[in-house]
Amino acid sequence: MIIGYVFLLCLFNNLKSIRAGYEYDECPSEINPKIMLLNTVTDFKSKPLHYKLNRRNYQGLTIYFKQQYISNISTEAFVSNSSRDIVELNLNDKTIKVFEEGAFKSLICLASLDLSRNEIIHITSKHFLDLTYLAYLNMSFNNILHLDNFVFKFLPNLEVLDLTHNQIIRVEDFAFHMAFRLRWLSVRYNQMSFFGGRHTLEHQTRLEYLDMSYNSFLVIRPDKYRFLDQLEGWDLSGNSAILFMAESMTIPLYNLRILNLSENQFMKSITAKDLKRAFPNDHLTVDINDNAFPCDYLEKLLEDLRYYMIHVAPGRTFNDTFQRQNILCDVLLAHPPKESLNEYYGNLHIKYMKRKTSPRPPTKDYEMIYETYRKDSSRHKHMLTALSIVVSISLLYDILIVVDYLLNYGYMKSMCTKRRVESSEEPIELVEGPLGHVPL
Repeated sequence: MIIGYVFLLCLFNNLKSIRAGYEYDECPSEINPKIMLLNTVTDFKSKPLHYKLNRRNYQGLTIYFKQQYISNISTEAFVSNSSRDIVELNLNDKTIKVFEEGAFKSLICLASLDLSRNEIIHITSKHFLDLTYLAYLNMSFNNILHLDNFVFKFLPNLEVLDLTHNQIIRVEDFAFHMAFRLRWLSVRYNQMSFFGGRHTLEHQTRLEYLDMSYNSFLVIRPDKYRFLDQLEGWDLSGNSAILFMAESMTIPLYNLRILNLSENQFMKSITAKDLKRAFPNDHLTVDINDNAFPCDYLEKLLEDLRYYMIHVAPGRTFNDTFQRQNILCDVLLAHPPKESLNEYYGNLHIKYMKRKTSPRPPTKDYEMIYETYRKDSSRHKHMLTALSIVVSISLLYDILIVVDYLLNYGYMKSMCTKRRVESSEEPIELVEGPLGHVPL
């Protein structure tokens, strides 16, 4: 009996070690891979790249390509016996325009994917099929216009997402759903005027850093981000925003340590009391440089921030007369006349429209799509004009018929009635005679 128990115990330990070895074989446990430089994407399938060290030191591969132009990535591009050995894939600056759905699905151990500095316009959830280990995704410096709902739902382990320097105009309410482990998110330098709907970042409770700088947000409501209880850094600079509604905050963000509000137009919409209530961290540092604070209001704001023990980022203005603690201020009066306010907000609106209508230089694909849209729009306008003319003529004809009928003019009746043709020639008189005889 004892021998039997010992045998079963040994068998169990062996099976456990074998299973652990298989699990280790599936994906490397450390991200310190060996770098592999290839000429083209086709070399990945033609050359054996299997990286075999002993099982305990297996760390995978990082793939780079010398090829400069890769316009399209097909579904079968990375399917080979070495697919699971790749943990990092760098496709930076390859002029990629399209990558087909499921193009990376064979890379089951991929942890880092760099698609930055390409010409990608649109992405969907099916582009990231089976990338369950992916933790880092860089799609900066592309031409992405829109983020659909659940676009990152196949990336459950995603931690870092870089979407800076795109042309994103709209983000759907459920775009980031199911990316529960996201810790770092940047949408810097895009064209959004609205971000942070009711459910946009509702499940990103692990998010530690959020960069929303250099967009087109005019009003910022921190209450929409109340679910980000682990947030430590929040960059809202360069938006030309005029309102920061900290008073609407219902659930404070206790972990926020850095808040960048510089390069906006907040004027008097910020108070130290509201900031302390919304972000009660004792180590909070606020950057309020380059705003439109009146000088007298800025003096009081700095005093209040010091009273509530909120640190202020150092000023960056040294040669301007209108500054307080090297922080630029405006010389608007405490109660400026209506004309001054109208002029101020008019200039602010002009700046906003210039910023909104000055996107990055368009690419060839963008110009082609715009030209197609322009032609379709012109054709549509011509068709509408022609249909309007036809309908107008038909309506006018109906009105003439009704008026002619009611007033009994008879014009339409005479126009529509077939006239009888009367001949003016005299009838030919027939004379009977013998056959073949012609009367003279």
